[in-house]
Amino acid sequence: MISADVWARLDPGVGRLSRRLRLVLAVGVVVSLGCLLAWRSGAVVPRLEHRGFGPEQTFVYRDDAGRPSTARATVVQMFVNDGWLPVTITGVAVKTADVSLVKATGGPIPRTLGPGAALTLELVLDVRRCDVRKGVPVLFEVDRWWGATTVTAVREDDDEPWLSALSICR
Repeated sequence: MISADVWARLDPGVGRLSRRLRLVLAVGVVVSLGCLLAWRSGAVVPRLEHRGFGPEQTFVYRDDAGRPSTARATVVQMFVNDGWLPVTITGVAVKTADVSLVKATGGPIPRTLGPGAALTLELVLDVRRCDVRKGVPVLFEVDRWWGATTVTAVREDDDEPWLSALSICR
């Protein structure tokens, strides 16, 4: 049997978190959730998604042997602001050595897209190599309150670029 003297000397707080540690953990959880919400809202990085293909026109240039050498494609694409904050688009580009953007039409740029708003663009592309198998990313330059940044539009079902050169050169 344990005497009352031993029980009196035992610390009842052993194994418990201190009040200070509980406060630090609570603040850490709140800050983490705030960062996650800021990221999801588009406040940190704008969230632009590719949401569908439109009509496509393609003219393929062939070399003397009849092989496709370059192709000019006109594609209509829709991009949506998937964030919770407005995004101001100031430029459109394609970043790859094998495909270049000739022009992009579809409304005035710069343009501000509200949450869930869509931007439909007609993109004229020159494809220099039809054997390219990787996707072609469309880049948007956007203005943020801290300055300009570049965002890659992704498809809604995965994180891959939206256009394949093989789909143009068929």
